[in-house]
Amino acid sequence: QQPELESTPVPVQPIRPRTHCSFVLMPPNAKKLLKTAAANVVALDASFFVPSGWQVLGLWIVDKDVPTKRVPVAMAFMNSKNKRTYRSVFRSIREAAPYWKPLGYTCDFESAMRSEFEACFVQEGYRCLFMGCMFHMLQSIKRKLASLGLPVAIQTHIREQVRRVVVTP
Repeated sequence: QQPELESTPVPVQPIRPRTHCSFVLMPPNAKKLLKTAAANVVALDASFFVPSGWQVLGLWIVDKDVPTKRVPVAMAFMNSKNKRTYRSVFRSIREAAPYWKPLGYTCDFESAMRSEFEACFVQEGYRCLFMGCMFHMLQSIKRKLASLGLPVAIQTHIREQVRRVVVTP
């Protein structure tokens, strides 16, 4: 018979370095995946965890045959959302896959992420298409409408019209 162990919860102090910090995790097959034709289009998304102050940035390959299917190739943990931190993350990925040239990428409309992705992966004479994320665009429109103080019925009507335009072929 196993003895019962007592456990007391230990409070966790968030780690918050004073400098900008990031580290990148890539699966062993990431280099191989980035060399395939499937890696022509990638998706970037970041989530910021306010209690701990860290952000998780994901990089996925978007399957050209099944656009809703995404294969993760890198995850980065960052303590800030600025150009310097994004640059360090994208340079790490560039070092792992130096010849990778994406044809397109999708992400939210965060300027630091976009500009550093393009600075790292788009060379002169080469075009990489940015495809904004519709979810993030609609969220931005929703926040803007709320900040204008419009009545809820009008906000809802405008959001519905925008959604219709977005899904129109």
